[in-house]
Amino acid sequence: MSADPAADLGSRFITRNLAVPEANGRTVRFTLRLPATASSSPLPALIMLAGIKTNEETLSRLPEQGDNALIAYHYDYDQSAWKSLSYLRRALICRRMTRQVSGQIATLVDWVKAQPWADSERVNLGGGSLGAILMPMIVRDLLAWNVEVRTVTMAYGGAGRRLLAYLSLRHRSWWLAATGGAVAWLFLRRLEPAIHLPHIRGEFLIISSPDDQLVPRRCSKMLEDLTPEPKTIIHLEGDHVNTKRREILAEVIATIRRWLAERGALNP
Repeated sequence: MSADPAADLGSRFITRNLAVPEANGRTVRFTLRLPATASSSPLPALIMLAGIKTNEETLSRLPEQGDNALIAYHYDYDQSAWKSLSYLRRALICRRMTRQVSGQIATLVDWVKAQPWADSERVNLGGGSLGAILMPMIVRDLLAWNVEVRTVTMAYGGAGRRLLAYLSLRHRSWWLAATGGAVAWLFLRRLEPAIHLPHIRGEFLIISSPDDQLVPRRCSKMLEDLTPEPKTIIHLEGDHVNTKRREILAEVIATIRRWLAERGALNP
């Protein structure tokens, strides 16, 4: 394991960028944030997968985290080159990541459970935006590998990859929307939530917004309807969650923390 030497010891948190090797030779990269004051009890953990360009920004924009451990997963791709890539190249990168992300999350869950500060019975998964779209596939794979988590949150996601790609691009041009839908259908079948949702189990929180301008309501409702019970569905006002919109992000995180705390999965 490698660590970023710059730790935020002067504040209320200790933040480190870490890398853990997988059995296949790849590396899982993530950011860990712990309370600076040592707890007398093991800490519950929330592992978060956000949008593809977010990574550690998820933590840097967060409000209070309480007596809990927060982990932000880093997607395995060259973020600096993303903007210059075509939609086809982006789809191919997403296809590659969908083949490895479940294994990376399984490695990360096992790593967290093995830490001396962690409460191994209270490790939770939370996905936002792309992370929420990937979550059904990840949860299905984890169940097949007997990797247990306490709860699963899916925020601002949707199902129906072809419809999602088409409707989210239709405001730019019909040709681009049609191309995006075709590319999603051809290359991204592995991540399709509708395929995996009937085969997963757990306790689920789903957060979405009827005003979301990125994920169409038809897609978010499909995700809500296909997610098995027990599930809690919460609708928030405002546009798609974004680290640049601190007020939306703060409300989403507060909602997740409150729901998890009510179930004893996270400390208040």
